[in-house]
Amino acid sequence: VSLIKRILQISTASNDIILDFFAGSGTTGQAVMELNQEEIDKQAKDGLLGDKTAEAGGRKFILVQLPEKIDDKKEAFKAGYKHISDITIERVKRAGEKYKSVDNGFKVLSVTESAINRKFMNTINASKEEIFAEIALQFGYGLNYKYREQHNLGRGITYLEGNGRKALVVLGSEQMDNETLSSMVRYSDGLKECQIFAQDACLNVEIIHNLYQHFDQKRVIIL
Repeated sequence: VSLIKRILQISTASNDIILDFFAGSGTTGQAVMELNQEEIDKQAKDGLLGDKTAEAGGRKFILVQLPEKIDDKKEAFKAGYKHISDITIERVKRAGEKYKSVDNGFKVLSVTESAINRKFMNTINASKEEIFAEIALQFGYGLNYKYREQHNLGRGITYLEGNGRKALVVLGSEQMDNETLSSMVRYSDGLKECQIFAQDACLNVEIIHNLYQHFDQKRVIIL
């Protein structure tokens, strides 16, 4: 950890993203958290936490690790870790518990078939979280996106936000009606450049036409 942390001190700024393409046990993730913690502690000691110009402790990391199998004779395997990536995830969790002052939230993503490929969108068994993650990656919302259900607009509608961008996502097989569309129009009026993502299973020709009428066609993406 001390070696990686020193490399980061020399080569990165306080809000950089660090990519480790061979993550192994997750040393880089722990080093980033520890360095962030040290910078935040130093700011607190120097009385600079209220100074917006003295930002620190904002580094983020992306760790990539293939799910390589662990030899069943190894102690890690006996402890319940079947793949190296399992150790990576556990290491980052434990580091997050250790360094309390940093943003220690993280997402675990796996390479898989597209969850929003129209050819099998209606049959693939993908969770909402998987679909939102793919939308975020493909359309520039970033991995730090947030979402919440918008029950006031109708069933299956979710508000998605990330990287300063906003969207409404409509999923499910239940047909959208004009009342729901009207609610979306009223809601999105206050969202500058709000995109609309809609699963084709809940649309018909009339609703698609109305979506294009009320929103810039370039902002409507049919999944």
